[in-house]
Amino acid sequence: MIPNTFDLLLHGHVTDYHEIVFQELSRLASIHRGKQIVAAQLSMTEAANRAKAQFPNIQNLTDELGRMMIPSL
Repeated sequence: MIPNTFDLLLHGHVTDYHEIVFQELSRLASIHRGKQIVAAQLSMTEAANRAKAQFPNIQNLTDELGRMMIPSL
């Protein structure tokens, strides 16, 4: 959980939301370089994709779900 971010979405401050999520994911990925960080909410997709460019240990849950579902089709 990232405090106060949901309120940003509720009030239409999507750009601010994405920036805060990006910063937090980047911070976590930097601290936990040997561990995989997964953005589990669809609303985090944009920020996760931005952060993933700098930190390969960040994964976007929608990408992971897509990989799991495609082989079963």
